[in-house]
Formats: sequence, C-alpha cells, structure tokens
Amino acid sequence: MGSFSGQEKEVVILQFILENATEKTPLIFDQTSNHTFLTTTSLSDVAGTNINFIDGCVNFSTEIKYIKVGKIPKHFALYQNFPNPFNPKTEIRFKLPRSSNIVINIYNVLGEAICTLVNAQYEQGHHKVVWNGKNKFGNDVTSGIYLYKLEAGDFSRTKKMYLIII
Repeated sequence: MGSFSGQEKEVVILQFILENATEKTPLIFDQTSNHTFLTTTSLSDVAGTNINFIDGCVNFSTEIKYIKVGKIPKHFALYQNFPNPFNPKTEIRFKLPRSSNIVINIYNVLGEAICTLVNAQYEQGHHKVVWNGKNKFGNDVTSGIYLYKLEAGDFSRTKKMYLIII
C-alpha cells in the first residue's frame, strides 16, 4: 500500500494494493490541467474504468474515497495552552512535520516533574491533549504557575501556564 502527501498543501492520499505482485512495477501518476491519470510500465491489458490490470494483478476499487488531509506542518511547534489561566483543565496544542515519538511533561516552578502527560508515537499533523490539573498520582495540584515541555527528537520547547483554583 502506498500514499502521497505534500508539505503545506491540501492533499488527497491515494492508496493502492498490489495483489500477487512478483516484481517491482513502477506506478506513475501524471497530472494534466483538469484530471489526474495513472500510467505504468510493463503492465498491459487495461480493463474497466476502475483501472484493473490483468498482468501483474493490479486492481483498484470502483469505490473511490477522498480524504481531506489539510495542511501538513513544515516544522515542529508548541502553542500556548488554552484557556490560560485555567480551572480545572486546559488544552495543549502542537504540530509535527513527521511521525515522532513525543513526550509532554508538566513541571512545577521548582522544576519538579508533576506528571507525564504524553509518552507516545504521534503521526505528522496538528494535535491537542488536555491536562486536567492532576499530578502523576491522580491528585489535584494547587493554584500556581506550571510549565509544560514538548520533546520530539531534537525538538524541545517549554511554555508557562497558570492554574487558578477558586
């Protein structure tokens, strides 16, 4: 299965499956002014409007699905939490230009880790997570200034947030 994407452009992901493939056969997507079409090398006997090749057993479904992906980020970013100040929870947004293992930790002003909010693999794109104002033991933290830090490979950013409990 394969897919195509572009940087900072709206794209459609085209997926295909090569059934019973015994050799590598290039599939080339050519685009002209009003349409996109598929050409290949070494496949013959094209049949049907759903692009069904007999030699090489390349079959495309008659059901075409379009998925709007949106803009793919060019670089990493960590945004200011919202709302800020917050009570009892806040949203932290970030963007990834490529699939990455990320860690988001919450710290108090002394630099002590309060909790690990995220430690997982995320796909490229725009993401958000919510912190509920609780520490790693599930207890509510007190009013004050907290820091949140996103780490993804060589990228690292820290921002400040305010929890106000009334």
